[in-house]
Amino acid sequence: MRSFSKTKLLCFVASLSVILLTSRILPSFQPSLIRITKANQGFLSKKNSSLNKRSCIPKKNVVFLKTHKTGGSTITNILNRFGESRRLTFILPKLGENRLDWPWFFRKDSFYPLNGSTPNILNNHARYNPDVMQEIMPNDTVYITIVRNPITQFESSFSYMTFDKILGMQNSTDPLEEFFKNPEQVLVNYVLTQDLRINSDRLKLIRNGMFYDLGLESKDFKNQKKIRSSIEKLDSQFDLVMITEYFEESLVLLKRLMCWEIDDVVFFRLKQRSNELKRTISKSLQKKIMQWSQADVQLYKHFNRTFWTVLKNIGKDFWDEVNLLKAKNKIMSDLCLQQMNQVSSELFQTVQTKQYKLRTNIPYSTREMCKRMTWDEIKYVKHLRELQTSKDEKKDSNGILLKATAWLTNQLHFYLI
Repeated sequence: MRSFSKTKLLCFVASLSVILLTSRILPSFQPSLIRITKANQGFLSKKNSSLNKRSCIPKKNVVFLKTHKTGGSTITNILNRFGESRRLTFILPKLGENRLDWPWFFRKDSFYPLNGSTPNILNNHARYNPDVMQEIMPNDTVYITIVRNPITQFESSFSYMTFDKILGMQNSTDPLEEFFKNPEQVLVNYVLTQDLRINSDRLKLIRNGMFYDLGLESKDFKNQKKIRSSIEKLDSQFDLVMITEYFEESLVLLKRLMCWEIDDVVFFRLKQRSNELKRTISKSLQKKIMQWSQADVQLYKHFNRTFWTVLKNIGKDFWDEVNLLKAKNKIMSDLCLQQMNQVSSELFQTVQTKQYKLRTNIPYSTREMCKRMTWDEIKYVKHLRELQTSKDEKKDSNGILLKATAWLTNQLHFYLI
């Protein structure tokens, strides 16, 4: 990969206003994951040229089982932009809702009416229910999800979901340590003293939150036979299980699996907590978290091992794509973003998260792309719901996006190869 100077980058950015008028747009543990099945064995084969060259047909039907506090909002945004620019149909939450009936299992009536359209993408929070999802989605749908180191995932959930306030420990100097002195008793006290109708949804994530999202019942959290059989089923049903700690690598695998372009997976990280809310986790606390969320630990370890089975057979061109993605993300950040503010999320959580502020001197079509890259799932759901109920608006919106992605394909390529 050829390096490029700041002068060349500035010249490139300065020319964007002209380029965009004539081009299209669119927008511990080791790492992780993709399954090897008869369906994708050829894709994973070292001998298969699709690992090194574009020789496949892009896929458009995908279920992303979005797990909590794993980077899922960023992937949802990528899928939203891909689907909107190509006029695809989404499975969307019903009016007044932001999730697909989560924390309950996904059902046939969990979503906004499709009005006869065939769905292409399901990517908002839903509890995994393979029978119903397979009945609703096309037969060639690709199933993907993401998991994260259970230690950091639990700490992030505990903070983001404000479990300290819910469980009455907000005055403790260290609520997380306080919780693990006797976690089961803390939860029993909550059940006996609080109105369970208020925060019961969030508390579904207090133990093995990732596996809960993927369908494991809380009554089976200590059932080793059930845990093993559930992991085997997930392994057979999902085409790709991404890993948060190796985000760019995971997205390049997604790009290759879907036969997309690298520009289709450029991203800004969304829904990150304020830095002051993050903490160092002591070794003793790490051990307690792993013991508490043992099912999540087994889930993560399994898909972590399968990742390395794949990566050890992938050529240098894969790592070139990872580096290219990182470079393009940096250029998009420099082009679009001015700074980050600390604001409260629009979701039911109250913890502060980082929010991007766009530059003010961005050409209109480019600005539309930049805006969409910063949208969380709530804002995008509202937008997509409007598009799917108005054909004219849908056409206009796609026109805007189609003015902005080929720049990434045709112009960035010149500076980065």
